[in-house]
Amino acid sequence: MSSPAGSARSSASQAGYEATSKAASSLGLPPAMTGRATSALSSLGRGARRRRDDRKKADDQVPQSPAETQVAAPTRHAAEETAAPAPAPEEVSSPATSDAVARDAASEQAVVPTPVAPVRPAPVQPAGVQPAVPAPVRPQAPKPRRHVEPAPAEEPPPAPGDLICGACGAGNAPHRKFCRRCGASLIDAPVQGRLSRRERRRLRRSRRRAGPTAGTRPTTRRRRFPVKTVVVLVILALAGTAGWIYRSSLADGYNVVLDRVNGNQVFNPSAATASSSQKGHGADLARNGVNTDYWAPEATGGGDGEWIEFTFDEPFRLVHVLLTSGASTQDKERLAQARPSKVRFSATTGDGTRQIKDLPVEDVGTAQELLLRFDDVTTLRMTVLSSYPPADKDPADARVAVAEVEFRGR
Repeated sequence: MSSPAGSARSSASQAGYEATSKAASSLGLPPAMTGRATSALSSLGRGARRRRDDRKKADDQVPQSPAETQVAAPTRHAAEETAAPAPAPEEVSSPATSDAVARDAASEQAVVPTPVAPVRPAPVQPAGVQPAVPAPVRPQAPKPRRHVEPAPAEEPPPAPGDLICGACGAGNAPHRKFCRRCGASLIDAPVQGRLSRRERRRLRRSRRRAGPTAGTRPTTRRRRFPVKTVVVLVILALAGTAGWIYRSSLADGYNVVLDRVNGNQVFNPSAATASSSQKGHGADLARNGVNTDYWAPEATGGGDGEWIEFTFDEPFRLVHVLLTSGASTQDKERLAQARPSKVRFSATTGDGTRQIKDLPVEDVGTAQELLLRFDDVTTLRMTVLSSYPPADKDPADARVAVAEVEFRGR
């Protein structure tokens, strides 16, 4: 059997739950949120009842005067009659119990809040931003630029690409907006151009001659011995001495190189004479370019001392001679006559100087190269010193023969 106070609390809780459910339904909240809201409100109601009971116990412990009791009684009874629900018919309670139940119901109804639907704020449209109109300014006289001391002597000169300050003349990096020395603006500062070669040389010399800075002790620079210069001079002197000593060999080497590169030009003689000639085998047949025609002396035998001489219109350097000995390149005709085995070349230069060289000749049927290297040749005489005997004839009946002589030089 429940007490009147418990029945009043149950009725108040039921009334609060129904009020919360109706408010959540009007707002369109889901059942889960409705249950959570009801649980929260119940917790608040229980807390309020606990605090009220604590205050009641404290009031009961403090005695009140008769006047206060008479003034508070009508007020308490009026509140209980207004807020307390009718008791159950089967239960009969005392006046004190009815007053407590009425106070509990009034507290629960006062604690349970009525949910209010949230109001969404209306979107605020941003107002158009109007550009600020600048106020008119009265023209004023330009402010004089403050005087800045020029850059000291130890200040490094501006490098190519630096911004030159118009106030102090100091160089600044291209990314700077204000001078690093005086703080002046660099908006209209000119850019340092590229230095010329003479200016760069002068700058290096000035940096090299810079004196000691403040706070340092000047040191005496010891002059070093110019080792590199002396070594270079010694090498040049030795090279010059060796060149003077071996100047002839160096000249010969130079000429040899030129002979190999450009010493194979053909030079044809303008005339040919001989010590003697067999009828039908004159000296001109030795320079006509035909190997089947040959020059032979008039006398028979080995032909020692017989010679043939060639004359040239202009002097030239005779590098080598191509000599085809014998009557022909065919072995049968070639071996039928005597062939030179050793010859002497005697060249006459433009100033009348003679150059002589003796060379051996091989017994072959092709043209062989005889190296001479005579300078400024105008006349060349070839003299037979010895010869090879014929193969199938008595040497006394044969004659020495020269099929062709060719001249190469530059």
